[in-house]
Amino acid sequence: MQYKIKKNNKFTNKKQNLIRIIGGKYKKSPISVLNIHELRPTSNYMRETLFNWISKEKIKTSHCLDCFSGSGALGLEAVSRHALSSTCIEIHKQAVYLLKNTLTKLKIDNVNVVHADTITWLKKPQKSYDLIFLDPPFNTTLLSKTIILLTKHHWIKKNALIYIEREKTSKKLYIPNNWILKKKKKKKFKLILIPQLINKSFESSLNLPVRCIAIRNRLLLIIFNL
Repeated sequence: MQYKIKKNNKFTNKKQNLIRIIGGKYKKSPISVLNIHELRPTSNYMRETLFNWISKEKIKTSHCLDCFSGSGALGLEAVSRHALSSTCIEIHKQAVYLLKNTLTKLKIDNVNVVHADTITWLKKPQKSYDLIFLDPPFNTTLLSKTIILLTKHHWIKKNALIYIEREKTSKKLYIPNNWILKKKKKKKFKLILIPQLINKSFESSLNLPVRCIAIRNRLLLIIFNL
């Protein structure tokens, strides 16, 4: 999707950082990142790890959904590696402006940027996706709510891959039983995965059996949806 960007000093005058696409046809291209607390772009190391886990063949046949896009780094990284498309959902107007500006500069036309609240947007199903990125703001309930909506409204294709990043926490994460942990990555912290009792309220909201993984620290997950 092509975007025509008008200069907006309200956004461009805000302090920004730069990160870069690390692989594919747009390798080393800069991405502007708004310097605010809520936006926490996935690091080069973690993006490289993630995309090394996913086969080139899988990426090339995938439509991707980045539920909390921020800078758009994950969606851009995917299309740089020849994903069919990326849909980037972001609630911050300034971040949306910078991402659209990046797409215009790089002449990328297969990334759709949606300025919306992710939880509201997911309640209106449109199509299903092959790769889904979940990296919501830390210390919120957004991750659990998003998992429920993705499953309940059939956003996830059969054989999809789902990436999750969350903060260091002792809180349990409930996932549907048909999601299988494929890869995990710890970063300077001990990782513990412990089976737990079913959370009945979560299970009833999904109308599906669920299981719990207790994650004590920040990590990356690839979960395979059967």
